[in-house]
Amino acid sequence: MDGYRPVHGVVAVTLRLRSNMRVLVVAMTGSGKTTLARTLSSGFAGPRAAPSQAVLVVDCKREPSLAELVPQEARGAPPPGMGGWWRVCPPDGDAAEPILEAVWRRGHTWLWIDELSMIGDHRRCPRPLELIYRQGRARNIGILALTQDPLRIPVVAKSQADAVLVGPIGAPDYVSECARMLHMPHGELAEALAELPRYGFLWWTWDHARERRRPDVVALGGEGG
Repeated sequence: MDGYRPVHGVVAVTLRLRSNMRVLVVAMTGSGKTTLARTLSSGFAGPRAAPSQAVLVVDCKREPSLAELVPQEARGAPPPGMGGWWRVCPPDGDAAEPILEAVWRRGHTWLWIDELSMIGDHRRCPRPLELIYRQGRARNIGILALTQDPLRIPVVAKSQADAVLVGPIGAPDYVSECARMLHMPHGELAEALAELPRYGFLWWTWDHARERRRPDVVALGGEGG
């Protein structure tokens, strides 16, 4: 992966995101998660994407900013072969399960989950979501999962992550959980987070040997979300 550079107040992500990556974003409300997720997802729908490649936004909280981005609410996953932007609003994991099953069957989907802990938690992960995390790469299914609470999300979202972004998270136990996930001392992560610019994130990636690389800093301009 390459580095980054801020341009005109937004993130110009030159990181070579693959359409089947698992990306986890951990940060509090108002830190810029939505703006970051929109930027990371923009290359997987539209003129530069394959016609069958879709971005499916799983909007559990019915966020106004996501409704503005994708005004039409769909009843389920995009039909096979159809690309573009789609948005569904399941209230919980049970309601999301048939949608996730359909994503597994169709493949070729960038799955943006806004608040992962509302779909699955550390006690229960919907079976199709676990299947997508573990085997979905071969079906060209990527996952961009956002959360405020790293303690409650499914374990598979941490163990299968190809990249992790951590922004301001506030609670010391959240910092501790992220430090544990990243295999680094709590104090080292807390210090790095304290030095972040406004709307900044630390970005970690893993190489093919699952060795953690040094973090980059991704800085957002303008309003957070």
